[in-house]
Amino acid sequence: MKRRNPISIFLLLILFLFTLSGCGIDDIVRMKQEHDLTEAKLAENENVKLLISQTTELNDRQKRIMQWEGVTTDYSQMNDEQKEAAIKIEMLYHYLDEKYPGKEFEYKNFLLYPIGADLIVKETSDKKHREVSVSLEWDNKEKKYKYSDYYYLAVLASDEYEKLIKEHIKESDPNANFFLDVEIQHVDNETEKIAIDNADGSITIVMENKFASKDEAESYLQEFDDWLIANNNNHGGIIRLIVVDSNTFESAKFSNRVTSNLLESKIIYDIFSEIMENDELRFW
Repeated sequence: MKRRNPISIFLLLILFLFTLSGCGIDDIVRMKQEHDLTEAKLAENENVKLLISQTTELNDRQKRIMQWEGVTTDYSQMNDEQKEAAIKIEMLYHYLDEKYPGKEFEYKNFLLYPIGADLIVKETSDKKHREVSVSLEWDNKEKKYKYSDYYYLAVLASDEYEKLIKEHIKESDPNANFFLDVEIQHVDNETEKIAIDNADGSITIVMENKFASKDEAESYLQEFDDWLIANNNNHGGIIRLIVVDSNTFESAKFSNRVTSNLLESKIIYDIFSEIMENDELRFW
């Protein structure tokens, strides 16, 4: 005789009870999701216990991070939550090491939550030192962790998009001295080549002053925004123009940033714009 799956019996019982009480399908779906999450938590907890039992000491990287977090580096003195964090941090770093060989990632932060975790790191392999998040989440069907990261958007796609922006500015204004900080937030299809019309994100243009007034600088930014609108109907990021004097520009260009207090105090014009859904521009 074929035995019924206990989960199927549970769902049928819930369906029957909700039918009697007059509750809708949304309530049933919510109950099913809560039941699945509970089962996943229980299964993942058992897996964590196994990982903790299989570990006897921390490696050098784990010790550096635990020390930075103010946690003991003696594995035998750590509580279970600290052990879980140290193990999952290393699992996420191992994922990054294998997927992006030769890249260096500096630890920034770690978030532990039911059936998953997020690791925030800073890529120190290039001068921009961009932050990248990488995650793991327990897949209860596969009985294993699944990994994901935002390196593609934060670094690879952003670099390609920045090249396209830079080419346009050089073509339209050959004498402009500038550098860019571009952060992609969305790509229509990550398998396609990055283009102006299939990606969007925040764009910061840092430019050596060549404007007689703020109105002239705003007109320059509006022309740039008009070009974006003409080439990308879905652009929704913030476009920022920062104008500084020659000495400040050279200092900012050397460090590729204007976020220090010294440089920010010397900004001449700092103009923000946003392309709204109806292609109207908002400046502030």
